[in-house]
Amino acid sequence: MLWQYEAGAPTFSILITSMAAAFISLLFFAILPMLQMGLAI
Repeated sequence: MLWQYEAGAPTFSILITSMAAAFISLLFFAILPMLQMGLAI
């Protein structure tokens, strides 16, 4: 079980990092138009 965790840890962290990056960019692209609309109003 320990060796499985050690083998899967790098892949898992890469998955989390990529998911976090995708989530942040999605959030950014969702908030940016709202901010621009708010500034326009």
